[in-house]
Amino acid sequence: MGGAGGQGGQGGQGGQGGQGGQGGQGGQGGQGGQGGGEPDGCAQACADLDECAQTECQGADGMSRLRIGELCAAACAANPSFAVVSGGIASCSDRVAFARQNLPAEFADLCRDDGVPDQVPECVVFGERITACLVAGPCPGLEAIAAPTTASYISACNQFVANGQIGPADLATLVNANTPCDAPFVSGIVTEQIEGGDGPGGEPGPLGAYCANGPVTAPAVCAAACAVVAPCIPPGSDGEALRDPEFCEYFCITSEALPPAGWACAAEAASCEAVGVCFEAPAPLPQDCPGYAARVQACVTEACPPAADLGGGVGALVQTICDSGEIPAAVVDSVTAETPCDALALAYFVTAFTQDDPEDPDDGFIAAYCAGAPGGDPQTCTAACAAVGPCVPPESDGAVLADADLCQLVCVAGDDIPAEAWACAAQAPPGCEAVQACFPADGE
Repeated sequence: MGGAGGQGGQGGQGGQGGQGGQGGQGGQGGQGGQGGGEPDGCAQACADLDECAQTECQGADGMSRLRIGELCAAACAANPSFAVVSGGIASCSDRVAFARQNLPAEFADLCRDDGVPDQVPECVVFGERITACLVAGPCPGLEAIAAPTTASYISACNQFVANGQIGPADLATLVNANTPCDAPFVSGIVTEQIEGGDGPGGEPGPLGAYCANGPVTAPAVCAAACAVVAPCIPPGSDGEALRDPEFCEYFCITSEALPPAGWACAAEAASCEAVGVCFEAPAPLPQDCPGYAARVQACVTEACPPAADLGGGVGALVQTICDSGEIPAAVVDSVTAETPCDALALAYFVTAFTQDDPEDPDDGFIAAYCAGAPGGDPQTCTAACAAVGPCVPPESDGAVLADADLCQLVCVAGDDIPAEAWACAAQAPPGCEAVQACFPADGE
């Protein structure tokens, strides 16, 4: 049994030997295969890589490291020399570089190098040539921003080389200063930048908008904004590339991913918190505030029949609140003309208008009126509001009275303004001076 284990060690360069040794006293057989590597060589190699990933790989959290371990185990099992070579590497940086070359490309995504990669001469040539072919071909307007465009391609290329996705020598065989723009590798990149990976009719490439219409955001705005934005981007975040000011400017000028108004706001921002606010997507506005307000009005009248004398005041107030975005769009858009009045999306306002909560000074506006308290005479209020509306200064505290429906609500159901003042306004001679005399300021 032990001898069989030894043979397993010899055939598998140590790894298979360990498996053979499990049959019994195969542990000694595994030692017999030591000349080709320990039976747990792959486990050790991947454990070493995991330890290095914690210091060398930006963003390698627990789940990423677990996946790196799976990729390492598979690569080691498929390559008998993997564990031997890895075991002879002394530094973590060299071990990670070895992994970049021998693990699938997914490893480069899981183990990011967030430092600035070394400048690769071949990448400089690459960036300059791609930009030149874009200018000479489908996007002559790109010449105006050739410098940040070239810098962005150089930066991306440097990162690809640093990640082990392409070697400088291989790159040099594909692109040099004299490579024709119609060469397959170059023309493929140029086309992808304009048309996107799906070709004509698909999603446009990153330069599609710029090449068709010019700068998405003014270059001067982008320069000012990127000086503020770049230091605010956390390393390892999704927007990490914007930490490079040159790429940031290129992206700002050419991409529709972020709105020009956001960049203009960021250029004036005084803090990173303010920068974040500039790019926050606004909450969606409700689509049918009039319909929602009408349903609330109907439900309030159902709960409080006297509210029929209030005109459209309740609905007008609800619509004002809705139009301001204070009511979530999902609530408003869930209501139809058939939604039951006890549905939560409606019951909140019905209760707020018709029931008085002693702990909430803002609710129960028509509660007393609904309970039978005398209110303003509806006909008098209609006449008074017709006279008051044109005389209310737009920015005054009483600006709400300029709306006939809201004025009717305040006059009939409210108690802040004496009934005598409304009666005076209803009978006042034409002219705002006479109407305003009916509502003397406090203390007069």
